[in-house]
Amino acid sequence: MKNLSFTLLLLLIVIGCDSNNNPQRRITVRGEITFDGKPLPFGNITFSSLPGLTPAVATGAVIKDGKFSLSAEHGLVP
Repeated sequence: MKNLSFTLLLLLIVIGCDSNNNPQRRITVRGEITFDGKPLPFGNITFSSLPGLTPAVATGAVIKDGKFSLSAEHGLVP
């Protein structure tokens, strides 16, 4: 029983810490971009909220060799 209580307490602490560091609950996003079936050598990708949604959020990443990645710190808001 003590182990279960400790585990639940630890889980609540971790969840609480996570929401403080990421109040908008952003998520990690990774992807690959191709053009004519080949990885895009370089570029930029931008994501933004739909018009009228609050809070408005926009973020982006650099595309290199067809790949991009956004950490949860700078990721998308589901």
